[in-house]
Formats: sequence, structure tokens, C-alpha cells
Amino acid sequence: MRRPPLTAVGLAGVAPAAVAGWADWADLPPEQARIGMLHAASNIAAVACYTASLAARLRGRSARGRRWALSGWLP
Repeated sequence: MRRPPLTAVGLAGVAPAAVAGWADWADLPPEQARIGMLHAASNIAAVACYTASLAARLRGRSARGRRWALSGWLP
């Protein structure tokens, strides 16, 4: 049996982390909330890249998966 990539484990933790971040963001003053929105946007971009990486790797396209993972690391 093939083990799931660690990317899948990391992506499984996205929802609880997002909920915790949202709860923290709700209590921030406006000037800090803007930075929080930028942080959230970069996290959304990273999650999208890592999701594409996982999908590519599960389809057997490991080189494409590595490129997507590198792209997710950059934001």
C-alpha cells in the first residue's frame, strides 16, 4: 500500500489553522488587520500551489509536482 505524501498531511491542517487565524484576525486593530489580510492572501496562494502539487504527484507527474511545491514555497 502506498503512503500518502506529506503534502497531504500538511494540507489536512489548513482548515484548523485558517479558523484559528480568522479568530485572531477578528480582534486586530485596522492597521494590523490589513497585514493579516496580506498574510491570508499569501497563504491562500500557497495552499493552491501545494494542492496542485499533490494532485500532480498523485497522477504520477512528480516533476510537475515539485515545480508546484516550489511555487507554493515562494509566497
